[in-house]
Amino acid sequence: MSELESILSISPQVHKGSIRKYYKENGMKETVMYLADKVWDEETRQRADKAIANRDISSPYYKVLFDLFNIQEHFNQVDSHRKFISMAYDHLKEFVPNMTQDQVDKHDLSKYDFAQSVGYTARWVHEIDNDCWQKSLNDHYCKEPHHPQFYWKGEEKSVMEQKFLEESLIDMVASRWERQLQGDVNVSNYELVNFDSKYLLRYLDEDRKKVEGIINAIKSKSIETK
Repeated sequence: MSELESILSISPQVHKGSIRKYYKENGMKETVMYLADKVWDEETRQRADKAIANRDISSPYYKVLFDLFNIQEHFNQVDSHRKFISMAYDHLKEFVPNMTQDQVDKHDLSKYDFAQSVGYTARWVHEIDNDCWQKSLNDHYCKEPHHPQFYWKGEEKSVMEQKFLEESLIDMVASRWERQLQGDVNVSNYELVNFDSKYLLRYLDEDRKKVEGIINAIKSKSIETK
């Protein structure tokens, strides 16, 4: 089955003509995002979500989302990030006393949902920044309280719950450790939290001061133990 035939197999009959045209003009990646974001109804999205969750290789949704769109690479990235979350927590547990192992275990699980996985694949696998990605990002912010944006309701912005503020720091540490420090197992705690200040600008002033306090405590302890 060709790429286009596979895509048409998961396209509603009434849209097959327009999908064929869209594919010819925009290619496979954009067409898959267009289907997921603009064409499919909620029932179809649920079928796709089920195929993803069950890794159902007999499903035509699996064929498109895994074999063509490479949603698996997004899942690989989430798996890796969650591994570094666990490592960062184990390293810095004494500095984040309100964060729990349950938070570690549940960190970023929403990224495995269909509502986020297509957009995240677009952005971080195919390097496409579009509405599909922005919707996935907004969905993530709405479901994950370790992001300051979770506490933003319209014009109202409230401070973060302490245990999730601590998780947000561990999230930054994990990302830095994996991406900027290449997973170096010998890296110091000081270097793990030696962030560029731009990464702290997303916090409200009150939260930023708390995060900076934890960072400074980690750096001070790291220097003392040299």
